[in-house]
Amino acid sequence: MCAIACTAFFGFFRLGELLPESAQAYRSATSLAWGDVAVDSLSDPRMVQIHLKKSKCDQFGIGSDIVVGVTGTVLYPVSAMVDYLDVRGTQPGPFFRDAAGRTVTKPWFVRMIREVLATIGIPAHQYAGHSFQIGAATTAALVGIEDSAIQTLGRWHSADFLQYIWTPKEHLASISASLAWQGTTQLQGDSPVGAVNRGTENYIGYVLVSLHPTCQHIVYCLAMRLRC
Repeated sequence: MCAIACTAFFGFFRLGELLPESAQAYRSATSLAWGDVAVDSLSDPRMVQIHLKKSKCDQFGIGSDIVVGVTGTVLYPVSAMVDYLDVRGTQPGPFFRDAAGRTVTKPWFVRMIREVLATIGIPAHQYAGHSFQIGAATTAALVGIEDSAIQTLGRWHSADFLQYIWTPKEHLASISASLAWQGTTQLQGDSPVGAVNRGTENYIGYVLVSLHPTCQHIVYCLAMRLRC
């Protein structure tokens, strides 16, 4: 589902924050569920807010709200989410479900990601559930987003002083457009696959063995192939 790929990248998510390890592992008190996602407007949506009840960096379950904004490019996290909400329905339980109503799990989605990447010639074994977050953080650094905003978006707590820095939601939402525009010169007049084949290289994350174009090319390919 393109809504998962776009949300994971633009929201700086680890896939485990969006998807349970299995259908049996879903817990309403900690897992992403219906009611945890809100859109600012039905007529002209500009922002999606995802409430994360608990994460790797929030073991006490304080919770946090992650904001994703419109991008104005072929990468469309807000409209992808709105399209998904239109077909999902209002059933309680796990937020992400497939067309048959079954819970989308992290292992299943990682497996699908790797299958898609393999078809476009990218070594799939180098990508895992944390690749979206690492790719988003690295792309943000490439476009000059300040460290405090990246740390806020990624929900990292390695520097205590950053917890005292307040970043407006509108500013966090505008970063989605900055991430999408990074590398648009490669997208214009050429496909992401063409850019990959020409060897356009930008650093995605330290866990990746090979260098590929910025992570939004990967999200673009996924979005084109995993339309809801």
